[in-house]
Amino acid sequence: MKDNPQKASLSKQERAFFDQRANLYDKVIISTSPVGMDRIKRRARSITQGAELKKGMTVLELGCGTGEYTKEFAEKQVQLVSLDISPEMIRVARSKTDSGVQFIVSNAEQLPFKEGVFDSVIGNAILHHFPDLCMALQEVRRTKTQQARIVFREPNLYNPAKFFAFGIPILRIFRKNRWSPSEKVFSRSFIKKLLKETGYSVLDIEYAGLVGSKCPIPITRFLYRIERRFSKTPVLNALMGSMIIQAK
Repeated sequence: MKDNPQKASLSKQERAFFDQRANLYDKVIISTSPVGMDRIKRRARSITQGAELKKGMTVLELGCGTGEYTKEFAEKQVQLVSLDISPEMIRVARSKTDSGVQFIVSNAEQLPFKEGVFDSVIGNAILHHFPDLCMALQEVRRTKTQQARIVFREPNLYNPAKFFAFGIPILRIFRKNRWSPSEKVFSRSFIKKLLKETGYSVLDIEYAGLVGSKCPIPITRFLYRIERRFSKTPVLNALMGSMIIQAK
């Protein structure tokens, strides 16, 4: 980041963006309504199962945000290190847990850890915020053990809502205050190619997610049934809201 002033500037803008929104983030973005909390638990479970977390493992969570997913990950009784670029987000996250989680304010493109210290690296909706995703993936690879799994859940570009918002650049003008400075959405083929280029072995990239955090309660059960069917149906599954990315 030191030799790229533009990306260093973007990182500062990302930090400022999330610092300013930390106190309202749970209510406005991820929603801690009953549906929102159930969605968090389901998404966290898809990550922990993919990562095959076991008691005592040393795990790095990238982009912990306000700590709602951190609480779910900590329940696995792992040695959890949760990192975020925003000091204000870390402040909120720290107030939610007393489970021995180690919180660190840092840039993911320059991780402050030695080589090969993590048994797994995980995160929810974080990769698409990095100014330099390639460098972040290289840093993750440097700091994990050789066989450690990485698992991230990310928005899917070809979901109609995501494509409408991010696939048509001019529309960003009308919602620029909604998205962080580096925010984008990518496709399965893009992240698969990038993972291979940065030295990973791709295990799986599964489509998932139809229920939004503010979805009406009466229809969520129906949507979860549809989601299970869609996730196994070619073409239809490519329209789902997110991807569960697994590699090592």
